Amino acid sequence: MKSSSEGRSSEYDMLREALANLNSIAECESLADLVITEDNQLALPKKGDVAFLTPGSKEDSSRKVEVMRSTFRYVLEYIRRIYNKENGVFRNKATLQGIQTIMVLVGEVANKLDRYTSIFKKAHGQTVVELKEYKDLQEFYQNKIMKPMQERLLLGDVSQKILKDSVKPVVINVEEKAETEQKLLAQALSNLDAVKEDGDYDLFYLYKEDGTPFFNESLIKDIQNAYNANIHEDQQYVGDDPFLQVKNWEDKLLLSCCQQGLTSIRSPLEAFYHEALKHQDHEVVSSLHKGLMALMLGSSAKNLLRHFSVKSCYQYFVDFQIFLRQAMRSGEYYKLLDRPPRKTQRLLASTMDIIHTLCLSLYTHVQPRQELIHGLEAIVERAPKKTQPPTVDTPSVQLDYYYEMLGSVIKHFPNGPLFKALDLVIEGQVQTFDPLLLAILPHMLFNVYMGEKSFSVLNIASPTAQTFIHKAVMVDEFKGFLRSYAERKKMHLLINLQDRTSWKEYARSHALEELQMQAEYTEHYSEATLTKDTDFYYQLAPYHNLDDVEGFITQFKEHLSSLQSGFYFPARFMGALFPEFIDHLLNGIHSAFFHQKLLLNRRQRLDFIEIAYFFIQLKLIEISDASSVSFTCKDSLDVGSTASVQFFLLLKLLNGQKVEDMDAIMAMLFIPALLHRERMIDHERFTRMMNVLKFVEAEVSGLKNKERQTRFQDKLGPLFDLPLFNTQITVPEKESV
Repeated sequence: MKSSSEGRSSEYDMLREALANLNSIAECESLADLVITEDNQLALPKKGDVAFLTPGSKEDSSRKVEVMRSTFRYVLEYIRRIYNKENGVFRNKATLQGIQTIMVLVGEVANKLDRYTSIFKKAHGQTVVELKEYKDLQEFYQNKIMKPMQERLLLGDVSQKILKDSVKPVVINVEEKAETEQKLLAQALSNLDAVKEDGDYDLFYLYKEDGTPFFNESLIKDIQNAYNANIHEDQQYVGDDPFLQVKNWEDKLLLSCCQQGLTSIRSPLEAFYHEALKHQDHEVVSSLHKGLMALMLGSSAKNLLRHFSVKSCYQYFVDFQIFLRQAMRSGEYYKLLDRPPRKTQRLLASTMDIIHTLCLSLYTHVQPRQELIHGLEAIVERAPKKTQPPTVDTPSVQLDYYYEMLGSVIKHFPNGPLFKALDLVIEGQVQTFDPLLLAILPHMLFNVYMGEKSFSVLNIASPTAQTFIHKAVMVDEFKGFLRSYAERKKMHLLINLQDRTSWKEYARSHALEELQMQAEYTEHYSEATLTKDTDFYYQLAPYHNLDDVEGFITQFKEHLSSLQSGFYFPARFMGALFPEFIDHLLNGIHSAFFHQKLLLNRRQRLDFIEIAYFFIQLKLIEISDASSVSFTCKDSLDVGSTASVQFFLLLKLLNGQKVEDMDAIMAMLFIPALLHRERMIDHERFTRMMNVLKFVEAEVSGLKNKERQTRFQDKLGPLFDLPLFNTQITVPEKESV
């Protein structure tokens, strides 16, 4: 940083320099990559730059610590000035949000620095969070800004909208306990309606940072009372409850998963069992053998629940998961990763082949849809015949009809999420939140062909596991899936739809981002975040009146390029996206879809954002050269499902193709929430998807191929190397590995 004797033109220069330092650290992959410039700032050197000090030297390490001290001190000074100027009351929400985004960046930097503590310990015997300047900054922010604001919220002297936002405060430091934040959370969880709506059910599986569960005794009593009321009120429906079949559906899906897994390893299985039984003293061999036995039993139709077997396919699949993880967490497995076995070492080579191929099959298997579709149709047939079946075969009309019919039946039955919450509370099953262990299995949805390029769209819930809200780790099976991709020279692109600025989703998002920075995965895994849970995404205040299209597009560009807005793109993608592609894309969408209108109402802006997301997703697939892509949220039940279906249907509509796979679409969209949470898909997510589908249907309706080419291909096609408007989609019937 510049010395005080050199002077600064304003407090904003001081802040700009501090933020430049924070951004440099946030963007680096290793602190050793940073240099100290001649004007005393941290920077990532460009080609040809000469470092002011030699990276890694003792003097360099000490200087970096001093620059960080100054950075935290200047951020504190800036926030203190704004605080004094506002007299401690932030009436302008934009000002408060600005401070919050700065503190998000501070927290992100602190977390990154704590992973590379050697510099700080070497120079000062402490980590960055122990620096006085960092503590002073966090203390001022928590005590002077966050605590008074939250107290005002608890007293109810702000609008209900602000209260709703404050229940999910921005993460400042995910390692730091915030007592007032927990009070707000307790308020949110005590609301029984929130439990029924099922938005935050993952919190029932997690512990707070202090090791206590999120639910309290009051909530437990409310859930029990609501459960009894539901049983009493709806007991006449118990005999024909459609959810009585859910366990059978799930059992049948896991039978198919086991069968496809066994088929995928047919070749190495013989080599493994040629020697495996002689070497069960090896932990990895023994655990894998037990897992394979469970897999074989789970693949037998005789063990389906409907056959009243002693142990079901579901239970055998759980055993298989346990033993597979044991194998992948053994010391021998890690040794084999470090020193891969030679082909002549048949047992060890087949062991690694089987483990990774099973992980691949787990993520790419195809779910049998026929029984699920019959189940949906059976529910729809029981609906009151107030609405006639649609005579128009557009996707939006058919989806609307199915949604209305399903909802009219399901609303008469006891609330599924409420019962699931009660089961967890009564049985004390607070445990790790891991979608895989909850049987929310990844699977293949459809294949896309664009000229010579093809890729698969997979349904993948966040491949992370959490016990505490502030910590998440990548699951072993996903790493095994990526290792199988490495062997096959493939790339998976994970498009994260979670909000990386939310305290509830920060840990998961951070784990997803960090994995691609590890050398083992960087060539076979890419991740980008297109958040679908921010004020800008919903065009809420302060964006609700942003009708001027020029201002809206300017704001959109700024949000896309900012980590603090919830978006994230790895450094290797930035050059292909910003600024040229994003500039041309947003202008092209404005022209092709919105006919150069000067004003866009809120509904039109929401559709604009969805269309922009669609084309950005296609660009990410192109520049990553992905073999597969997933639209990933917490559990893939609502946000991920609607995103996948929307991607499918927009491709079809823009290519002028009739949608002939509506059964598959119904299964993709409605089955996940019914199967795993015994409820309808989230209404807000469904409506958002339907709105953009109806908009695009109206825009392409009646256009001939030549007109469609003029409208869309000529204006947006040149932005891509892929032939977007020469696309075919297939829905697979069997696994493709």
